[in-house]
Amino acid sequence: MCFTCVQEKGVSAEYYLYKDEGHGFARPPNKFDFYSRVEQFLAKHLGGRSEPLLKVEDSSVVVMHEQ
Repeated sequence: MCFTCVQEKGVSAEYYLYKDEGHGFARPPNKFDFYSRVEQFLAKHLGGRSEPLLKVEDSSVVVMHEQ
């Protein structure tokens, strides 16, 4: 798995699973959750500001690993 390889290299990574999605996002709540998390990740690692993480009510996200 790509995430495991990244971890073995000592690189910071986060892993989220959207259990009712395939390749890509069909459900709007999952899209909102994902983009909010991407914004947080980029602000943390590239610098800059971001909005607070959205609390998306109907998202199917499962946090597998978080920094």
